[in-house]
Amino acid sequence: MLKKRSITLITNTAILSQSRTISLVKEILPCGLQRIQIREKSIPENILEKFVSKLRELTLGKCELILNGSMALANKYQCDGIHISDQSELPNIIKKDGYSGLIIGKSIHENYKKESGLENLVNYVHLGSAFRTKTHPTSSPISRNKIKEICEINGLSVILVGGINTFNLDNLKNYKISGIAVMRSLLLSKNPESAYINLEKKLNESR
Repeated sequence: MLKKRSITLITNTAILSQSRTISLVKEILPCGLQRIQIREKSIPENILEKFVSKLRELTLGKCELILNGSMALANKYQCDGIHISDQSELPNIIKKDGYSGLIIGKSIHENYKKESGLENLVNYVHLGSAFRTKTHPTSSPISRNKIKEICEINGLSVILVGGINTFNLDNLKNYKISGIAVMRSLLLSKNPESAYINLEKKLNESR
């Protein structure tokens, strides 16, 4: 039986406030949400810490919590992992050395080379942008040939990200992906529970 593909919710409190994001998470957690990535690049650290703490309390034992930020902060609030931007260096650990139980993820884009060997260093990669997105309005979507090439790297767990919704998800299902990561399709949904269920159904149907 094939492993179920995951859905990651990416936070952005510039789009949906902290309190409303907490309410959203409460609504979709019972639907089977597997992972949340806290991606807050423009809020003060003390406010970020409170947000991380609230989400950890809500999700502990129910959903993986990944911080796009420092390992120290992730450890302080018992996050499950950290996510590293494409321009950042990986922390001085690898997933197989047992030094840390943290999940390590990294963003990659069109210029990723097979020889980079991230399959031996991280637990997953975010590959995008799959479609044009308001988060990166000047960036062109990654080519379909490149998506196919990267998804076929043995041992590399690929999560597609960028402008994904229920209307365009069918264009991505045939790639060898571990899952998808979404922001606006859940944060801006008037019915996030239904939106999540529809995404999950489309992502995993006919597998």
